[in-house]
Amino acid sequence: MNKVYILIWSFAALLWLGCGKERTLEPLEKNSTSPGRISNVQWTAGPGKATITYALPSDPDLLYVKAVYNLANGREMEVKASYYINNLTVEGFGDTEEHEVKLYAVNRSEMASEPVSVKITPLENPIWGVFRSLALSPDFSGIRVTAKNISKSSMAFEVFAEDSTGVLKPTANNIYTSAEDVIRTIRGYDSVPGILRLPYGTAG
Repeated sequence: MNKVYILIWSFAALLWLGCGKERTLEPLEKNSTSPGRISNVQWTAGPGKATITYALPSDPDLLYVKAVYNLANGREMEVKASYYINNLTVEGFGDTEEHEVKLYAVNRSEMASEPVSVKITPLENPIWGVFRSLALSPDFSGIRVTAKNISKSSMAFEVFAEDSTGVLKPTANNIYTSAEDVIRTIRGYDSVPGILRLPYGTAG
């Protein structure tokens, strides 16, 4: 068959949080005094993520808490949580290494406090378990894809195939699922000898 490449990724692993950088409106209030820092920071590890809890400063002008951190690939992430709650979740980690997260209290004038730094270590991202269980086998006019998604996380299997000139191109045969048992057949390939390759999956 033609050369076929499959790239899998997790929606959780590549989730882009925070869109506060694109602002068209200026704050209505003009409070130039930064709020106090958050305190009593604690965290709990999760698969590819961590949930951070904290105590809010006593500031009547407080609007939200912001977490800023970087993934292993250098991508900067930002998460915001309303002052009505005392926790937030940082996500998208594709490894189990230690990561620094900086937490800021922000008031209604967009004045941020001094950061409070916390180092978290996430559990293994579900994508790696899926990748290890991923198997391909020949099927009628195509290939059969099987994998085990124990956590039932939302996954995408992106399929790439070489065209007649040998150029690698994406196909429309992608698989999107959160099923525990992934069993799909991708058809439309000639029944001729070829090479089947699995590139390493990406997760944030």
